[in-house]
Amino acid sequence: MPFKIITSKNHDLDIDKVNNDAKNGKHVFMFLFMNGCGHCENAKPEWDALQNSGFDDSVNIVRINHDLFSNLQNVGPEPIGFPTIRYIKNGKSNEYQGDRTKDAFTNWIKSKIQSLGKSVSINLNKNTYHHAKAKGHKATKHGKHKSLHGGKRRKSRKIRKSKSRKHRK
Repeated sequence: MPFKIITSKNHDLDIDKVNNDAKNGKHVFMFLFMNGCGHCENAKPEWDALQNSGFDDSVNIVRINHDLFSNLQNVGPEPIGFPTIRYIKNGKSNEYQGDRTKDAFTNWIKSKIQSLGKSVSINLNKNTYHHAKAKGHKATKHGKHKSLHGGKRRKSRKIRKSKSRKHRK
């Protein structure tokens, strides 16, 4: 299963294979998408182009709908931002944070394969991108307070208060 698109119609056997591969040390590269997500729709064709990239059977490249996530095992916590792109090996996951192009995906996959599975599991609680839930809200990267949409970093309330006290004197 070098490349597979898993939908609600064909998911039983394919999800079992992904679960086994993720647990047993195969390279699994997973693109989790949510229906109606514009970023997901833009990235899907680039991810799907990996189908013709010539990776061997030891590399599993999967695109799966978020609705099926509850059926997956050993692939990390449930994503809260989309698309979520992960490398999974031996039950440890590493999220992709780069450009969403075929070339960038290909280079990332090659780098993970060449490292012979020595990927470092990341703390997803501190490094997870949030999908902006309300119109006008900007998504942020926790722990770094970096806006994904080019907005300025907001100063904490404590810093703003201390500055305003200095200006009153």
